This record gives sequence, C-alpha cells and structure tokens, in this order.
Amino acid sequence: MRHLIRAVIIVISLSILLYLILRWLELPDQIIAAFSAAPLASVALIHQLLRERSGPPRFSTEPREIVPLDEYSLPWHQLYIYGTLIFIAIEVILSILGIVFLLFTSIQLGFESPYEPLSSIPSNFILINLFMLIVFFILGKWVGVRSSLSPILGVLVVVAIITTVRFIYLLVSLFVFPELFEFGVASDPLVYLLAIGLIFIVFGVVGYWRGRTTRISSYLNFLVKKLPKDTQVDLIDIVFDELQKDNNSS
Repeated sequence: MRHLIRAVIIVISLSILLYLILRWLELPDQIIAAFSAAPLASVALIHQLLRERSGPPRFSTEPREIVPLDEYSLPWHQLYIYGTLIFIAIEVILSILGIVFLLFTSIQLGFESPYEPLSSIPSNFILINLFMLIVFFILGKWVGVRSSLSPILGVLVVVAIITTVRFIYLLVSLFVFPELFEFGVASDPLVYLLAIGLIFIVFGVVGYWRGRTTRISSYLNFLVKKLPKDTQVDLIDIVFDELQKDNNSS
C-alpha cells in the first residue's frame, strides 16, 4: 500500500510540476491541460518500479511473475486508484485533442466564433462523448477481469471510478473551455455531469459484466503468454486433442 501511495504522490507531483512549467512558458490552456494530465497515466508504471525494483519497466498492470488466480486479481483500492488516474489522463487528453480539432475545423469553415459549431452542430460535440463510451466500456471490462470482488462491489468500484473521472474532467473543462458552457453545449454543468455520467456508468457496468465473464480466459491467456512459443503450440495441440476425445466419446 505504501508503494501505491508513493506512486500517486509522484505522478500528481509530476503533473503539478509540468503544469507550472508550461504555465511559466505561457502556452495555451489546452496544451497545458493535455500535457499536465499525461503523467497520471504512468501510475501503474511508477508503482511497479517502486514495488519490484527489478526487470525492465512495463506499462502493463499484469503481474511480472506467474501468480495464482487470486493474486492475479487486484484489491479494490488499487483498481480505484489505477482506474481513476489512468482514465482521467485518457479522457482529458482525448477530449482536448478532439475539441481542438473541432475548433480548427470551425475556423476553416468560417464561423464567427471557434466555439459556435459546438452549439450549432451538436453531433460534433457528441462524437467525443461517443468515443468515451468505448473508453469507459474498456475500463469496466478491465475491472471485471482483474477483480475478485462480488458483483455488487465490483459495480460500485466502476461507478466510483467513472464518477470521480467525470467530476474532475468537468472541472478541467470549466477551466480550459469555459466557452463551451457559454455557447449552450452544457449550460447547466450539474445536469450535464449527471446525464452524460449516467450513460458512461451504464457502459462501464456493461463492460464490467463482460470482463467478469471472460476473467478465467484472460487469466489463462496471461499464463500461456509466460510459456515459450513452442510450448504454447504444444499446449494448444494437447487441449485440442482432449476436446476432440471428449466430443468423440459423447
């Protein structure tokens, strides 16, 4: 637990330091927000380096060594911290890149304000959130695969992560793109947070149930990847032969 706390402190400190440096350089708020959020995605890597101190660093959250199924699962607090920090970084970076692209497009189309198409063409803004539906589905599936919690607790972890991510993202949006709210894209931030967040939670929960059903197969895939290539092929042949014998006997 102490290594995880240190990892969180390190990535947040890096984000703050990067924010101050970019602010000192007087770069645009959008660039500052995107780059400042990036270090948060490295929390799993930093945690791994602090805990293991051996072998090459990896961005994967999977164990480095072969472990039994119960140790393949992550505790709820680690799922929450990993999920929250990593997906805050993903949502902030992807959303800002998407909005910057839309603003660039609006300038090319000759709108009076670069934010006008976001209100006059709602589908453009919705596209960003549609992409985030996929992101939160992946988040829920990851929690389902790596969690041994009961279904109710697993769902609560997914809901807690998405709620935290959306709240922080809304604060960032108010700071970086206040014009979005002035042009009616989200005239009521609270209603916007609840409506969009509820949809994201539904997709996250669906992803969780999908991950829960594939948990054993994901663990088997983790074990197989630890084997040499030749052994993997032999193992597949053995499994195939056994299944064929069962089918023939039945």
